[in-house]
Amino acid sequence: MDPLSWFEILARVAQQLLPVWVALVVTYALSIRFKRKLGLYGKLFDSTVGMIGFGIVMFWLFAALFADLIVTHNALSQVSGMRNAVPGEPLGNPGDLYPYYLFGGDALARDVFSRMIMGAREVLRHFGWPGNVRQLENTVRRLALTARSEEITQGDAAAVLGPQSGPEPAVAGLANEKLSESVARHLQRYFDLHGDMLPPPGLYMRLLREVETPLIEIALAATGGNQAKCAELLGINRNTLRKKITDLDIEVTRRRKLM
Repeated sequence: MDPLSWFEILARVAQQLLPVWVALVVTYALSIRFKRKLGLYGKLFDSTVGMIGFGIVMFWLFAALFADLIVTHNALSQVSGMRNAVPGEPLGNPGDLYPYYLFGGDALARDVFSRMIMGAREVLRHFGWPGNVRQLENTVRRLALTARSEEITQGDAAAVLGPQSGPEPAVAGLANEKLSESVARHLQRYFDLHGDMLPPPGLYMRLLREVETPLIEIALAATGGNQAKCAELLGINRNTLRKKITDLDIEVTRRRKLM
């Protein structure tokens, strides 16, 4: 068999990803149809960047969910003669196996395409979502803002999600840690996650946006949803607080304040 051309490779990859395309179409159709009625995603769908970022994240989510239907080979299997194979390289004696390595082979003669798809599943499997739809929305926004390029990579996702091995044990001394020290510790960790590279430009305004939403949400929870008390706590005008609640799409619920 002859190696595949790039057009044939892309056509076969698109065919393998058919379950993902169907899931994305259904998700977008239902989201656009019911987003206002059900309050889905906040204002995420009000911008092109938000919709694109949502689509990229959902692409990898569906790829992880449908991985068993998408992969062409066992991600750990080695095929003789396919070490460092170029994309579209045919198998010498495929037998019952898929006849090509669509994205080539790695140094251990494993199929790169299948390993990429199963890698998405591993990221999803080891991430314990402790929050809710709002956390997912905020994660999508952070990925769209902090990605180093137009394509969100596994490294970008790992930098935003962080290690997900479970709740961290309490560290002695953190109870007495000053707010500035806590902020500095988290900022240093954010820089460390980028390795030898700098974070994307616009860090100052991006950090302000990231801090503002949880600050207002926690202050509202602490004051039982009383906006007058919350504004006083934050030291801002009540009208300013209302505008920020609207702009940031923060849900306000009146309840007993935290003790």
